[in-house]
Amino acid sequence: MTGTPIGLSGPHCCAAMHDQVTFVCEDGHPDPEDCPDALVGFAPKFQEYGIWIHDGGSSWIAIAYCPWCGTQLPDSARDRWFDTLDRLGLDRDDDALPRTGIRRRTMADPGPRRRLTVHVDSR
Repeated sequence: MTGTPIGLSGPHCCAAMHDQVTFVCEDGHPDPEDCPDALVGFAPKFQEYGIWIHDGGSSWIAIAYCPWCGTQLPDSARDRWFDTLDRLGLDRDDDALPRTGIRRRTMADPGPRRRLTVHVDSR
């Protein structure tokens, strides 16, 4: 399933999913993976939903369908993201990378120079 990129605040498939991915812990856990009440997370960069594994790390199990309404969720862009970084020769650990997908776009200037623009995109 593809389409318009989803941001952290939505639109998500149903109210229950929205409540889960925007959940803020009231017990002081700064990260959702640390809070036992956080069940599902969403990574806008990868357009990926997952069920948190509460084992002290930050892992989750990616899911393809909403556990509440059964809607098919968007295909993860994780592999496409890393393939694009590799193809462009960009460092995966560079903090300057955009938070969502990237696409290379070259624009010719009237002079001899060419400019490379990294455009935020989810395709």
